[in-house]
Amino acid sequence: MQLVLERALCRFLHVDRDFVRCQASSRTDAGVHARQLFVEFRSPRELDEDKFVRCTNRLLPDDVAVHSLRQVAADFNVRYTLGKIYTYDVHTDRRKDVFLSRYRKAHPEPLDVSRMRSACERFVGEHDFRLLSEWTSRPEDVSASTIRRVFDVRVVEIDGGLRIVVHGAGFLHKMVRNIVGVLLSVGEGSLSDDDVSLLLRAGDDEDAVREQRRMKTKFKVAEGRGLTLRRVFLPGDHDDHHVYFE
Repeated sequence: MQLVLERALCRFLHVDRDFVRCQASSRTDAGVHARQLFVEFRSPRELDEDKFVRCTNRLLPDDVAVHSLRQVAADFNVRYTLGKIYTYDVHTDRRKDVFLSRYRKAHPEPLDVSRMRSACERFVGEHDFRLLSEWTSRPEDVSASTIRRVFDVRVVEIDGGLRIVVHGAGFLHKMVRNIVGVLLSVGEGSLSDDDVSLLLRAGDDEDAVREQRRMKTKFKVAEGRGLTLRRVFLPGDHDDHHVYFE
């Protein structure tokens, strides 16, 4: 998405390709969608919002759209967010829906929703998501941490399936997809609430590590399809990002 957006901006602004560099509030893996995403860039001149939105959208492919434009302070950094909400849609109906197949993960096997909702509570709070992400420690980054704060995790019934909502202050690479994979295994009966807590407990105890490795074989990381970035909370947002958003 960054490449096609930068190309469109360069054409609209009539500048060379190297002039525009976009910085987004979040990165998404291949196959992941975004209903809301803030992008920061510098313009050589003042822009009219209506004209910018209208003309830029003509230059973009059908699956990318610009909704609004606003000027920000010189010290603004779009990466400094207060929180984000992701949703993951699961199609549980045995009948295939070709119109939703791009945005939902098919899972026709029965799921125990009550068990999944009970397990959701284990994720809330500050936990070490080292085992539920694809985080790799860099020796030069001594401040790197795998501890993240999750405000809310919910399982909501939607037409033809389930929606898993994850609301947190920040996320590691593939952290949400790991959470979804764990919850689906809980719904299938392969994992329990206590297993979830074990996966969130970082430590060097050999018995615990051995058990954690065994737990990791009982779930698969959910694929990108089905995951959507729904909401990004920036400093100064009037909405209370601690309140569940749907």
